[in-house]
Amino acid sequence: MVQFSSENAGTWYYFDPADEAAGGVCLQLPTEEEYRHIDKVTIISKKKKAIKGILYDDIKRDESRRTKLQWRFMIVDWKNVCLDSETLECTDENKDKMRKVNTFKLWLGGKIDSLLEEAEDLKEALAKNLPDSLSGSAE
Repeated sequence: MVQFSSENAGTWYYFDPADEAAGGVCLQLPTEEEYRHIDKVTIISKKKKAIKGILYDDIKRDESRRTKLQWRFMIVDWKNVCLDSETLECTDENKDKMRKVNTFKLWLGGKIDSLLEEAEDLKEALAKNLPDSLSGSAE
């Protein structure tokens, strides 16, 4: 039986996995509601366009703001994050500062990829356990 929790405390990724005291970052994936909010507040323009007689929305977004908001939602907390010899608190402003630091951005990107892979693995494992037929057989 898979146990789920309504509390999403995030997953900690440490700069040195052998030494948690060295610091790290707690990450979580945004919820569907948070993604919808980000999509809504980053719309620059929305127009109806027709292609081959079919109407669709042509939406332009502020991608820089979208990325900034995604980082703000994904980074839950951090410990011992230093920039130019100053230890930073985990605030939205400091998240924005660290988003501009290439080495941090590359490290964090790898951890976000790991988090996405874990979520996809869980999704696939759960899908394998879903009954595909009335008998419950997946074959």
